[in-house]
Amino acid sequence: MTDDGRDPPIEGGVFEIDKAAGVDLLNQSCIRLIFAQSEPLAVHLAAMAASDVIRAVAKRRSIEQPLDMDKYVKPEYRKQFWAAMKGSYNFLKHADEDPDGVDNIAGICRRNDLQVLLNIGGAQKVFGSWSHHYGLFALFMRVEYPMLIETPDDDATTAAVRPMLDELRAVTREERLELLSVLLARFEPPRSERADDHRILKYDTRARDRG
Repeated sequence: MTDDGRDPPIEGGVFEIDKAAGVDLLNQSCIRLIFAQSEPLAVHLAAMAASDVIRAVAKRRSIEQPLDMDKYVKPEYRKQFWAAMKGSYNFLKHADEDPDGVDNIAGICRRNDLQVLLNIGGAQKVFGSWSHHYGLFALFMRVEYPMLIETPDDDATTAAVRPMLDELRAVTREERLELLSVLLARFEPPRSERADDHRILKYDTRARDRG
């Protein structure tokens, strides 16, 4: 982290990323777009790509994920489950199989919310990743889906962020996302400090201060 509390700018120069960095960049891009209420299909594609990396690395390293859906879905339904979760992703990825097909993306924003939350949990477990993006998205999910995420009202984290939780609970989803987008901007480096979009990025999360 930099002295003013911002996430460090992505370095320019010599140019490589590891798997952890790739997942972090995909997850943070998804969160940025969700808060901006923009490009839900792009969010879906990035979120499923990150999910594929997390699951592949976890399997290779024999790491048990905190929310491994394969454990909760009966074997005979797993193929159907993942077909539903990755529907739009596979629809575009395998365009050669059905070049004239049509995809129904109704409900994609809600699916994106849940997939990004799963990805954050996976990134934490598999790579030890954390960022301001992840923290703000966790707050959003606690407010947006209270039936899914239960946290005691007296725990330390809840006490620390209670004013923000109360403010987020008092507004609509759209207003909530606008507020979080403004908050997120405080932790992002100015665009002038970011690497040129056309470069390959040197961004090794193992060397980051995730404070």
